[in-house]
Amino acid sequence: IRTELWWDTAVIANAGSDAEFNAPVGATAGMIDIDAEGTVLTDGTATLTAGGGNVDIDANDSVVLGNNVNASADVLITADDSISVTAQIGNTAAVNVDLDAVSGSISTTELITATGNLTADAGTDIALDALTVTGTVDVGQAIQPTGMIDFNDAVDAGGAITADAGGDIIVDGTMDSDAAVDLDAGNMLDVNNTIGGTVITLNANGDVDTTGAITADGTNVTITGDADVVIGAVVDAPN
Repeated sequence: IRTELWWDTAVIANAGSDAEFNAPVGATAGMIDIDAEGTVLTDGTATLTAGGGNVDIDANDSVVLGNNVNASADVLITADDSISVTAQIGNTAAVNVDLDAVSGSISTTELITATGNLTADAGTDIALDALTVTGTVDVGQAIQPTGMIDFNDAVDAGGAITADAGGDIIVDGTMDSDAAVDLDAGNMLDVNNTIGGTVITLNANGDVDTTGAITADGTNVTITGDADVVIGAVVDAPN
């Protein structure tokens, strides 16, 4: 699919193989619904903008998005394999953002903004860039990845931040929640930046290593490692 598409109501695209977009796609007052038996691909010129509903993408293979995705409602992206996003989601509008890579990985390299909640689930690994979310951030809850979860940039959430991984969890950017933060790693938990929340729970089946300050402004900070626990920065909690 290669032509620019702008409709007042809805854009619906069904592909028996791959669905490739090389120009902007928009529904001024409707939704965008893309289904492909293969891969869904947007290049660096192909924005997806739904002015009156969801952007809903479903691929039996992978989803590769190279330009911004915005919706007046939700952005829902499902791939049987992997999801790769090298542009912003919700830079002008998105309520809930839901990323599901059933058997593969998720990789984002730009800011995701949601006025609702963000969920990210993948079969193998999850690497997320910056997140600005009014509601909750749930990572690895419906599908726990067998590998790592890497928070590469700042995570700012009005609700709870919850992440579960079969492998490592790495926190490279600042992490701040107006509610609880709960990180559970099947292997190592490596905290390289600050974490703030009302109640903070850090758990690993292997080592826990923190070099960023951890601050709870509600009640407790609980840190548990089945192997070594190395605290390399301030831990502060009222209780």
